[in-house]
Amino acid sequence: MDLLTSKHSQLSMQNNFTFNKPLVKTDIAAPGKSGDIDVKVETKKNVDVETKGTVDVGKGASVADDIFKQGKKVVDKFNIDDAYVKPKHLSTTKGNGAKFLGDSKGAAEQILKDSMKNGTVQSITDNGLTKMGKQSYSVIIDAGKPIGTKGENLIKVVLSEDGGMLSAYPIK
Repeated sequence: MDLLTSKHSQLSMQNNFTFNKPLVKTDIAAPGKSGDIDVKVETKKNVDVETKGTVDVGKGASVADDIFKQGKKVVDKFNIDDAYVKPKHLSTTKGNGAKFLGDSKGAAEQILKDSMKNGTVQSITDNGLTKMGKQSYSVIIDAGKPIGTKGENLIKVVLSEDGGMLSAYPIK
């Protein structure tokens, strides 16, 4: 798909290909009662691949477009005043988790809210299903300035399709 013109491209293929590199297939079985892991390796040489047909290159891009559009709707309807920072992402908390600048929960949440209002959305991607079976989206926002204790200037915000926020934390 040409992202500038939104036109789909088609790629036609009717070729036979032979790859002269060996194909290696590895099967790893679950550990047995003794704790041993059984590994089977199978090698085939000169693998033939036959391709015929037409591939619509735009279909993959249209799926990505749909995810972006649906995620954008979720972002647009999210009430920024409902944004919060989990305790594990506060600079005053011990542990290895990504942490916001600010010496209190209120200060960290203000940094998050300001970044969501004034930052630039870098990407919106599929984040899988929530425990309740709802679609969720990962939104990466460039705050334009350091917002994390390790100099991070990006924030990952995870939103559910029902409008709830699942998490937000600084990323590099």
